[in-house]
Amino acid sequence: MHKRWEELHFAIVRFVSSQVAVTQFQSLPGSGFDDLAALYLFLVGQHGDLDERDRVYSKLVRTIQLRGPAAHLAFALAWSGLWPGLDGIYLRRLRYFRDDPDDLAAEIAAAFTQVTARLQLRRVQRVAATIVRSVDREVMVARQRFLRELARRGAAAKLAGAGPDLAPLAGLRAAPETAPRYVELVGLRARLAERLGVDSDPRDLTDAAVRMRFRRIMAQLSARRRTAR
Repeated sequence: MHKRWEELHFAIVRFVSSQVAVTQFQSLPGSGFDDLAALYLFLVGQHGDLDERDRVYSKLVRTIQLRGPAAHLAFALAWSGLWPGLDGIYLRRLRYFRDDPDDLAAEIAAAFTQVTARLQLRRVQRVAATIVRSVDREVMVARQRFLRELARRGAAAKLAGAGPDLAPLAGLRAAPETAPRYVELVGLRARLAERLGVDSDPRDLTDAAVRMRFRRIMAQLSARRRTAR
């Protein structure tokens, strides 16, 4: 059940260890570390001064928002360091996505992209904790919006006597056309695909294609992983 979620994390960690990441590290402003490995170990470690960690996360978020040459690396480092919190969200919210765990992975990835892109650092005291809380909130807001829309359309179809009754929301499965949230997030997922170096066709903007976009990305990541072995 967690395979695709773990593959996404694996792909991001693998990027951090790539030569591309090492090159981008030279353009990472003010990290305070001599090399990428030291910075990575600091972020994924369980120890360290909270103020220092927040200072580093602030630098990473600022780099992401400026979209400079090290933006992809900053994104990957922030994700890697905050993985325990993101994984906690996945495990905690999985019951709301029982039949579609890949959709939960997609929502977390999209929410993380959105939160880091818009976070107002001047108003935040603890950057790391704020990002994790905000991602969790965005995931649930998106799910609730999706379910409300699904229930509304199901009720309308029932009143009109057309199509199956979707109101019970059995299994939380839905036709792609009842999921406006996926259309709203297509741009964010395209940027995620770009950051992971995965091909993504921006012309695939139909509702059905949007719903399947993340699964296709995950399949490509899985294929790359098998090829690398």
